Amino acid sequence: AQMIILPRDILSILSFSLGSVFLSVFTAVSIAEGFPSVFPKLFVQVSETMNSSLWARRFVGLLVICVLGAANMVDGVSCSAAPVYLNFTVPDDPTSECLYPSYFSYFGVLVLIAACLPAQLSHLAKTGILVLLTVAQCAVNVALIAPALDSEEFTNHRDFTNLTAGKFTLSVLLVAVTVALAFLARHMEKASRVLFLWKTEVEEQRERASDIRRRNEALVYNILPQHVAAHFLGNRKR
Repeated sequence: AQMIILPRDILSILSFSLGSVFLSVFTAVSIAEGFPSVFPKLFVQVSETMNSSLWARRFVGLLVICVLGAANMVDGVSCSAAPVYLNFTVPDDPTSECLYPSYFSYFGVLVLIAACLPAQLSHLAKTGILVLLTVAQCAVNVALIAPALDSEEFTNHRDFTNLTAGKFTLSVLLVAVTVALAFLARHMEKASRVLFLWKTEVEEQRERASDIRRRNEALVYNILPQHVAAHFLGNRKR
């Protein structure tokens, strides 16, 4: 979608290409451990090392989020450098102009959702990342691509007038999504901790029940003759 509806200048092409390469490498390294016959041995070793380390997984998750956010910001900068028609007319070559700058805000929402997904990060870390991404994207909307957003709003909404300018509406949308995802991250972390405690408690109860059963069997063997105890316990198991 980016290469179709956005300007294809050197900066946007480089950000798209480098971002795609980095994400492809991270994906290959992450799944190489499960496919040792497909990937090179070096990839498999790096994948095993990374998957066995919690901090490595956290670092890779943060790096992927940063790559996505940085690519979106760089594209926003390239959109701000594209010429905007003051008379709000559609140019002859749409690929040379930034006709849909709101794309960056909507893609920013997807980046925020991606930042909320890694289970290795705490909800405080996720909230901090969400706030940083939102502040950066809002700054891009208000300071860099505001003329392009105004042009898009006038071109697409000729028949009615919005209560607020598009740059502020998109910024409010980003803030609302950030708040919602922050609460969701807190809820998900709380739920995962509760499930972990329940799982630990169930395992402890299972071990306690097995220990009690072994003690009862030992007591039965001490009280009754061996063949009677074996017959009695065999009937109980059936």
